[in-house]
Amino acid sequence: MIFVDTNVFMYAVGRLVIDAGVDVWPLEAEDVYLARQLGQRFPALSARDLCCVASCQRWGVQTMRTFDRRLAQAFGGEALI
Repeated sequence: MIFVDTNVFMYAVGRLVIDAGVDVWPLEAEDVYLARQLGQRFPALSARDLCCVASCQRWGVQTMRTFDRRLAQAFGGEALI
């Protein structure tokens, strides 16, 4: 599973979701709880980014595509830039 950060290209990725049948999952209470814990390790990330990382961890996402360097580092990868 690949997570695509839609912060910058929200409309283009939204079209991809519709065309390709990509899964979209809700943010759940467990994600928010984990995001709060991750905030201690990654204080530079926004609440939105922390929720993305937490949700990806819970869903077992192994790859993230993002232009955000901090988000990519928190996820354990590299930004696309």
